Amino acid sequence: MNKSKTPNKPLKELPVLPRGEGVFRYINNGNDIRYEKYIVLEPFNNRKRLSVTGKTPQQCRAKMKEREAKALEKARQEYKHSSDNPTVTLFDALIDWCNNNSHNMKATSIDRRQRTVENQIQDSRIGRQQVQELSSEDIEEYFHWLQFEATTNKGEKGYSFSVVRKAYDILKSFFSDYYSKDMDNNPMNSVKRPVENKDTKEYSDEDLERLGEPVDLEMVLSDDEIKAFKEFVYQKPKIGSEGRSKYGLAIFFVMMTFLRTGEARSLRWKDIDFENKRVYVNKSISRIKNRSEGEEKTKNVITSPKTRAGRREVFLTDEAKEAILKYKELSKYTDPSDFIFYTDNKKIIGESQLWRTVQGILIGAGLKKDQKTKKKRNNAESTPPMREGFSMHYLRHTGISYYLRHGVPIEVISKMAGHSSIRVTQNIYYHVIEDQKQEALDKMNKIKL
Repeated sequence: MNKSKTPNKPLKELPVLPRGEGVFRYINNGNDIRYEKYIVLEPFNNRKRLSVTGKTPQQCRAKMKEREAKALEKARQEYKHSSDNPTVTLFDALIDWCNNNSHNMKATSIDRRQRTVENQIQDSRIGRQQVQELSSEDIEEYFHWLQFEATTNKGEKGYSFSVVRKAYDILKSFFSDYYSKDMDNNPMNSVKRPVENKDTKEYSDEDLERLGEPVDLEMVLSDDEIKAFKEFVYQKPKIGSEGRSKYGLAIFFVMMTFLRTGEARSLRWKDIDFENKRVYVNKSISRIKNRSEGEEKTKNVITSPKTRAGRREVFLTDEAKEAILKYKELSKYTDPSDFIFYTDNKKIIGESQLWRTVQGILIGAGLKKDQKTKKKRNNAESTPPMREGFSMHYLRHTGISYYLRHGVPIEVISKMAGHSSIRVTQNIYYHVIEDQKQEALDKMNKIKL
C-alpha cells in the first residue's frame, strides 16, 4: 500500500530558469519542490552541485542563496589553507595535507604527525613562509635551528634527534606530494638527512630501542633494589601514603614481564593464561589529542603492534603470577574482557597516574631521593639516588636486565621483549652482557689442567 500523500489539486507548472541557474522539479508526489544547481567554487574553479527542498520556488530560491553563500565561504577558507594556493604558508599547507592524506594511517601516527607540525613547524621561520618561496637553504637552516638552537618546552636548547627526524620525514613526504608533477623543483632534493647529535643523550624511549643505545645504569634497579621494590608494593594499600596503592602490585608485574607502558595499559584479564603461564601481547594503548570539537582534549586509542615482533608471548614467572593474582583480589573489575589497569570508575588508568605511583613506590622503598622532604625513606641505609629520569620504561629495562644478569638466554629475552632482532637487545643491554663475559672469563681462569 502506497502511503505517500497525493496532491489535493493539479500541480502548477514550475518556472523554467535561464541556462546555468539550475532547475526546479517536484518530488514526493508533488508535495515538495527540489531546486538543483551547479555553482563554481572560487578560487578553486571547480563545479559543485547543490540542492535544496522547499514548498514553493520562492522558498527554494531563498534556501539556495543561503546554501550557496555557505559553500563559497567554506571554499574560500579551504583555499586559504590549501597547498593549491600559491600564497599559502608552509604551516597551513601542512595542516591541509595532514587532513587529506591520512588514509590507512593509525590514529597514533596521525596524531604524532599533526603534533610535530603544530609544535615544531608552526612557529618556525619556514612555517610562516610561503611554500613556493622555500629553498633548500631555508630548510637546512631550519633543521640546524631545530637541532641546536630552538628552545624546547623544557627550556633546553635543541630538540632530540627523534623530534628532528620526525620533522624531516614529514617535510620529505609533504614536498614529494606537493612537487609530484615537478620533482626537479622539490627543495628537499638537496637537503641532507639530519644526523644524530652524538654529544647529547636526548633520545626517546622509542629511539633507545630503535638505535640500540645502552640504558642509563644509574636508573636500572639492582637485585637488592628490586627486592625492596617488591616488599614495598606488597604492603597493604593505604590512602594518603605515597606509593601505597593497589596498582603497585600490577606495576611490579609489569616490571617482571617487561611490558611497554602502552602494552600494559591495553592488557585485559583474558590476555593472561594463568594455567599455561603466558601473557599474550597483541595491542597497545596511546593517548592522543582529540581533534573533535566539543569533547575531551585527549582520548585513548588502541592500536596493533608496530612490528611483527611486537605481537608475542611473554612467560608468566611465579613472581609475576603471584603479584598479578594478588592485585586481582583487590580489583573491582575482573571479568575476562575488563582491562587490568582500570580505575575504580572503570576508566583506563592514565600514564601520568601510573608514573606518579611509580615515583611514590621508589621514594617509599628508599630507591629515590624525596625532593619534597629531602629525607631518607623506609629506613634506607644509604642516601638514595636522584633518579629524576626514572620513567615507566625503566621498569622494562630493569626486568630485562634482571633476567639477563641471571643467565636467561638473550635469544629468549629478545623475543619476549618484542625487539626486532637480538642485535637490538645486545646493544641496549651491552653493560649486562659485558659483565656476563667477565664472569665467564673468571670461571674459565679457575679451570686448571
